[in-house]
Order: sequence, then structure tokens, then C-alpha cells
Amino acid sequence: SPAMRLLTPSGGILLSGPGHIVERCHVGDSRVMRDQFAHLLDISEQPNVTIQVIPSATSIRTTLSYPITLLRFRVHEVPDVAYIEQLASALYIYDARQVSRYVQVMEGLILEALQPADSVDYIARLMRDL
Repeated sequence: SPAMRLLTPSGGILLSGPGHIVERCHVGDSRVMRDQFAHLLDISEQPNVTIQVIPSATSIRTTLSYPITLLRFRVHEVPDVAYIEQLASALYIYDARQVSRYVQVMEGLILEALQPADSVDYIARLMRDL
């Protein structure tokens, strides 16, 4: 399912995930799912939020099997950090070379994702189809 990442006053959210899982893995009943989709549509209107959906899971399964959060700081002296959630633990990666590999994965996911406006339309369609 999509994973929500870092929402800050100056940052944003990247929602990425296979659309067919969103369609088939219901959390609660149709009303709950509709409320969740409506919430995503509401927050997509905030200027500091970007939502992008990847409607096909093929590439995600080959490149990403666990949630990744990239922590980027406005202060240049503080390096980027990759945060990886695992089943029973979590891992912070500080090594710049390793972090750059996760940046490449995230950039690839962004390229595969629908554009933000198309993602919002896609979520609205999913909501209507419930």
C-alpha cells in the first residue's frame, strides 16, 4: 500500500505505491476507504504537498520491498539520511554512497509515477469506483 512520507511546513509528501494494491487491499469498509481517499484529495490541495501514485506494481516489486524515507535537510552541513523500515526494526543509513543508491531508487519511482494532477484524478476515480 502507499506509504506516506515526511510532511513538514516547508516539505511535502511523496505517496508512492502500486495502485492495484490500493484498489484491492481495503482497510475497513467502503466508507473507510472513501474517507481515506477523500483525505488524500484534501491534503493534495496544500501547497507543500505532492502526491504521486504508481498504478503498476511491477517495477516496485523489483526495486523496493520495504518503505524508504529520505531525510533531506536545508542545512548543507547536515548530510542526507536514508531511513529504512523493516518488519521488526528500522535502519538509518548515513554513508553518502549508500544514501545515493536510495536516492536513485526514489528518483526512479518518481519518474514512473503519475504526474501529481493525474495522481489526484486517479485517486478520485478509485474513490468513485468504491
